[in-house]
Amino acid sequence: MSRTLARLRVVTSDPLLVRAGRGMVLTPYAEVLRGRTRDLVHEAVAMLRPAVSETDVTTLRRTFTIRTNDGFVEAFGPLLIANAGPRAIHAFELPLKTPGITVSQMWHPRLDRDSAHRWLRKLVLVACRGEAD
Repeated sequence: MSRTLARLRVVTSDPLLVRAGRGMVLTPYAEVLRGRTRDLVHEAVAMLRPAVSETDVTTLRRTFTIRTNDGFVEAFGPLLIANAGPRAIHAFELPLKTPGITVSQMWHPRLDRDSAHRWLRKLVLVACRGEAD
């Protein structure tokens, strides 16, 4: 880090960090750079991130496994099936009533950008809220 800081000091002709008691503080010029650099980094990340496309669920040919307990199926299954469409989900009705449950969704971070998984997460969330799609 000190080598990088030394190079930045030469390039900017500013110390950037100075001692203040036992710690270090940014110089006024470094404060200005911090805001501008933050914006630049966010812009670069947005530019380099691949574009996210929406999934056409009518042509989607994937199998998703929803691991859940019987209470979830009883409470949200019918609405989930109705929202997804009759050809999308194969399920069965439970023969008994079950108590209420707490629903939590957990997804692996690598699936965050997958448009089909985003569609499924939204579908589950809408069903759990009791909304029609």
